[in-house]
Amino acid sequence: MKSLLLLCALFVSQAALAGGGHYHPKKILKCAGECSESQIKTIVPEALTTLVKAKEIKESWTKVPVEKMEKKKFSKAEEWVISFYDKSETDVKKQRLYMFISLDGWLNGANNTGN
Repeated sequence: MKSLLLLCALFVSQAALAGGGHYHPKKILKCAGECSESQIKTIVPEALTTLVKAKEIKESWTKVPVEKMEKKKFSKAEEWVISFYDKSETDVKKQRLYMFISLDGWLNGANNTGN
C-alpha cells in the first residue's frame, strides 16, 4: 500500500512540475528559407493574438502599431525583433513591447526589455 501511495505521489508531482508558466515557441510562418521583412509584417497581428491567448501580453497591444522592425543578433541566433510603443501605458518600463520571431518563422515570445 505504501508503494502504491508513493508511486501516485511521484506521478502527481511530475505532472505539476511539467506544467506551464512560460511561453513555448510556436511556428507561425512558413517561409522558403529565411523569412523576409514583408513576410514577417503580414504575420504580426496573428503573432500578437497568439501571445494574448497564451497570456503573455495584454490584449491592448493588438491595437498598437509597429514602431520598428529589425534583425538582431543574439548569443544563440539572429531574430526579427518587432517593437511597439504605447505612450498611454502609465508604467514607463512597460511602454515598449518587443516581439521575437526567428528567421525561419517561429514566434519565440515577447518582453518589455528587448533582450
